[in-house]
Amino acid sequence: MIGGLALIVAGSVLVVLGCGSKMPTAKPPGSSRGIESGGSTAPDKDAGANMDASSISDADVFVLATHCVNVAAASEPGEVTLNNSVQSPADFSVTRVSVGFSPDCRNKILELVLSDGRCPNGDGHELALEFDTDAIAKQEITLGEIDVSAAHALGQINVRYKRPKPLTPSGTFGTCGGESGVITLAQVPELRRGAVYAGSYQMSLNACAGTTGAPQDLQGTFNATLASSLSDVCPQVDAGP
Repeated sequence: MIGGLALIVAGSVLVVLGCGSKMPTAKPPGSSRGIESGGSTAPDKDAGANMDASSISDADVFVLATHCVNVAAASEPGEVTLNNSVQSPADFSVTRVSVGFSPDCRNKILELVLSDGRCPNGDGHELALEFDTDAIAKQEITLGEIDVSAAHALGQINVRYKRPKPLTPSGTFGTCGGESGVITLAQVPELRRGAVYAGSYQMSLNACAGTTGAPQDLQGTFNATLASSLSDVCPQVDAGP
C-alpha cells in the first residue's frame, strides 16, 4: 500500500521506549538542517556518488520518484538533530536511506526505506515504511504518535521488514503478517519538495506468508527530506497544502 520520489535525506530522530512510553524527544530538524556525526544523512567520504536525479536520464518519472543517500551507521538517536539510528535488532544497521514516491500515479505511495549496504540498491536487510499519499493530503496521517495496527487497517500505513539469508530468521515480517507498536512523526507530513519525514518507530512485526520465525522487534529513528513534490511525479495530482 505504499512506494518511492526524489529526495534528499537529512539526519536524526526521536525514540520510543516501549509501546506506551517515550524517551525524551530529540529536537525536530529545523530549517537549518543541523547534521551531526553518526547516522546523519550527510554522505560518508567513501560513500560513493548519490543517486541524484541529474545522474539518470533513461526514465524521468523514475528519477523524480526516488532518491538514495548513503549515511553513517548509528546505534543511538541524535541528541540535538534527528538521525537514522537503530537500537533493535542488534544485527540491523542503516547505512543507506531511500525516500520518495511511487511512480505509479494510480496508487500514490510515499516510501521511506532504511537499509544496510550502499546506494543504489543496498544489501537486502531493510525496513520500509509506506505512507498513503491520499491519507497525508487529507491529514489523516499527522504529527505525533500513530498506532501502526490501526493505521494499517485503515489503509494508511504499511510496514515491511526484510531479513536476507544467512540471517536467522530470514524472510519478510510486517503488516502483511500482523503488527503492533507505534510510529511517531516529529513533523507534520507533507507532499511538497523540502518536506521532512523524521521521527521514531517501535514495533513488533509478525512473519508474513512464506516466512517462519518469532515476531521481530524493531526500534530506531529516521530522517529524510523530499527533493521533489508529488506533483512533479504525478502532475495531475493535487499535493495538498
